[in-house]
Amino acid sequence: MSGLALPVGDAWTTGTEEEVSFIPECFCPACHGGKAITRMLPTKVPLFRELIIMALECEECNFRNSEITFGGEIQEKGVKFSLKVTSALDLNRQLVKSDSATLLIPSLELEIPPGTQKGTISTIEGMLNRAADNLEELQPERLRLGDVDNFHRCRHVISELRKMSGRRVSEETDEDEGDGAKLEAEDDSELKDFLIILDDPAGNSFVENPHSPNADPGLKREFYFRSATQDMSLGLQPSAEAVKAGTIDDTNPSHKNVASGATKSSHSIEIEVAKKEKGGRHE
Repeated sequence: MSGLALPVGDAWTTGTEEEVSFIPECFCPACHGGKAITRMLPTKVPLFRELIIMALECEECNFRNSEITFGGEIQEKGVKFSLKVTSALDLNRQLVKSDSATLLIPSLELEIPPGTQKGTISTIEGMLNRAADNLEELQPERLRLGDVDNFHRCRHVISELRKMSGRRVSEETDEDEGDGAKLEAEDDSELKDFLIILDDPAGNSFVENPHSPNADPGLKREFYFRSATQDMSLGLQPSAEAVKAGTIDDTNPSHKNVASGATKSSHSIEIEVAKKEKGGRHE
């Protein structure tokens, strides 16, 4: 399929190989040539929404890159997922991180900000390994610059990320040769529980609930109205009062544009969690 038209309305379905679009002679950000090919696949994630999966591959330098974008619009409310990972099954959950989402692992004090791992569709395990790979890539450079303290901090975080993803790192690391740690498979019984938080003010991120349509005991989902500053970060306009003032004050309700998803006086949070059972019935 070579056409570039996107589905409309209910025409969005789970994408198939026959629905892939090809765009030849694209610019390559690595070699700056014009021989890259982009493949696009519009698809719909069950219990979520429409996505466009894009992959670029350069014939000249073999550079590859993939990301996703959204076929829909910015949602009326932001969304925040909190997942307690307790087993290898949780590591296989599908995760969608949009350009505007922040991912947090509080136990490591690790934050993956918006724009990093942007437009990503992966599993929890894949996300953890990618974060570790990104940190590990710059370890030789940290040593070259003499940033030894940061090198050791990053090595600790990398090791913990590998453990969280079901891998452990051997201690056979020579500081003079960089971070050449070896990966080994880890027994599922050795996995430690940890919390992962995905916060997206645009409301376009997602963590899979394998128990659907039932509630997920390990997953909490919160919907919230964005602040005026968050609206601005997404390209949404502030109120006329904010424009007149020439600044954004999140404590001033009049700076919130009511067209961006909330009344000037409201800021509520809706929380979805598994309901506790009492007397054999749901309350």
